[in-house]
This record gives sequence, structure tokens and C-alpha cells, in this order.
Amino acid sequence: MNIFICQTPFQLFYAKEIINHFTVANSVENTSLVFHSNLNLIPNDTANKIEYFNLGNERGVLNRFIRFKKAKNKVDKIIRTPAQNISIFIPHTSGVLTNYIFNLKNTFDNKKVSLNLFYEGILYLYDYQEHFQRHHINRFLLGLLLGFIYRRDKIILPKDSEKVKHIYTPIKKFTTGDRSKTIELPFEQKSPIEINPNQYLILGGPVVFLRKFYEDCIRQIAKSSNQDFIIYYKGHSSFETHYTQYKTMFHEIASKHKVNYVLLSSNEPIESLIEQIKPSVIYSYYSSALLNISLMFPNNFKIICYLDELNPHFKMFKSIFNHFNIKTIFVNQSLK
Repeated sequence: MNIFICQTPFQLFYAKEIINHFTVANSVENTSLVFHSNLNLIPNDTANKIEYFNLGNERGVLNRFIRFKKAKNKVDKIIRTPAQNISIFIPHTSGVLTNYIFNLKNTFDNKKVSLNLFYEGILYLYDYQEHFQRHHINRFLLGLLLGFIYRRDKIILPKDSEKVKHIYTPIKKFTTGDRSKTIELPFEQKSPIEINPNQYLILGGPVVFLRKFYEDCIRQIAKSSNQDFIIYYKGHSSFETHYTQYKTMFHEIASKHKVNYVLLSSNEPIESLIEQIKPSVIYSYYSSALLNISLMFPNNFKIICYLDELNPHFKMFKSIFNHFNIKTIFVNQSLK
């Protein structure tokens, strides 16, 4: 049995890639249990022996406690009485359920249970450190209610832990961690997209320069296109949970410039929407979605990535993004 903990649309997307790969490689369909947070699912997935457990993303303490209690009990039952080999896949240890699983005492002494990391995005490409935020307090309190201690660690990607058996990634060349444990599992390759020259895509995320980024994207599109252009906009899924202050920012700026746009669901990975949108140019902050799209599709559209030059980590990203033919713009140099 394979157990996946997915907290974002992309995590669910890549989990399905792994499941499909295992099915093809082994010519056998193992049962998979996928935990997710109110994410859009493909209806016919039930045919692939995938069981889904919705953790939800409601803010109510009672609702979250009930769902996570059921999830914790389900995990405990499977791990403590394994009738078969169990492979657990987590993106990192910051989430409540992933934190619980990683810190379970004596769990991985059982040879039938293995723990794996699976690609979550650009944090796999460098030594990412998570800063303390208010939601960590909520996770700690929820952990107490569930009967365990949520252990916050700046290093949420335990790539050097002896507990980790494998690290699955589509970009082994740039993924940090033990090379002997790292397994490259590429995305399914897609056919070229017949792009529409008047259609554009803007991806928003929780970055400090977001307002500047939106303003510049709209100006660039208005300057380079005719009046019939279409802008597709997708905000990060965290705008619905941790970073609600960013949720309406694009709408406010688009309204100011009197620009109409098509709002895409924040709970569906952009990787699965590109073929429908057919954009000629993609504008984004430093999102791993840009790398993923570049790896999945032949680059017959333009990809532009905005980086914050004040953060030294993102200078390193310039070489990685450029390696995949993604143009980079440093915000403070270009948008003053």
C-alpha cells in the first residue's frame, strides 16, 4: 500500500504521476491512500484503486479536529498492523499529518513501513528554512488536541534523515539530498500546445513584491498586445488559507487598470490547465510551476519569472530557471 499526504494542488498532481508510474512499472495496481485538502479530483480515479481522504481546509477548530482525528486514527491502524508493505510519501514535515507521521516513535523500526519524500517544488532545490508564522501556533494547538506534540523545525525537508528511504523528483540534477536515495521520476511528456498569441497567464503567490509584479505584468501585456487580449489569472492555493491578505490584490489592480480577466481555480494545479488555456506568455513569481511546465511541454510559449534580488537564495534560481529557457527578471532592478 502507498500512502500520500498532499496539501497543495501540485502535490496531488505529482502524487498521481508517481502512482501512474508505479502501476506501469510493476504492471500491477497497488492500493493507494491519498490525503488531500479540498482539492479537485479526477472522477475516474476510483478505477485505479485510489482511496481519497479529504482533510479539508476549514478554519473552524472543531471541523479540523474531527477530520484530522479520523485521519490520524486511519494512519495509526494501517501502520501498527501492517498486513503488507507500506510506503508513505510526504512532501515535507511542516503539515500537521506529515509532522505526526515523521515523528512517530518506533514507527520505522518496522521493516514493512518505509518513508519517502516526494517533490514539492523549488524548496527541493536548495536548503530551504521555514520562518515561524502564526499558523504554526494553530498546528501546535491542533497537535495537542490530537494527542501529540507538533515539532516545528526550520528544516522541514528532512533529506538527510535516516528515516527517509527515497527522494522522488523530476529534476534530480538540481535536487538537494543524498544522491543514492534520489530517484528521478519525470513528468509525463505532453504534445506541443497550439498557442493563442492574444492569451496570457499570470500566476500569483505569497511574495513581498506581488503588487509590483501584478502592475508590471498588466503593463507589459497591454503594451505588447491588441485590445482583444485575454488574461488568465491563478492565485496560489495558500491565498485561501494562510495568506488571505493577497486574495483580492490582483482583482484590485486589474480593476484600477480597467482590465478584464478569467479567474482560474486556486485548487487545481496549473500544470493540468495549460493545455486548455494555450497562453503565448506565462508571467509568474519564482514558482516551481514554471519548471514543471517547462519539463512537461515543448517550450513554444514564453515563460517569464520574476525574482527578488534582495533574497540571496533567488540569485541561485536564476541559473536554474535559465537552464530551462525561462527568462528571469529581478524585481528591484526593473520595477522601481
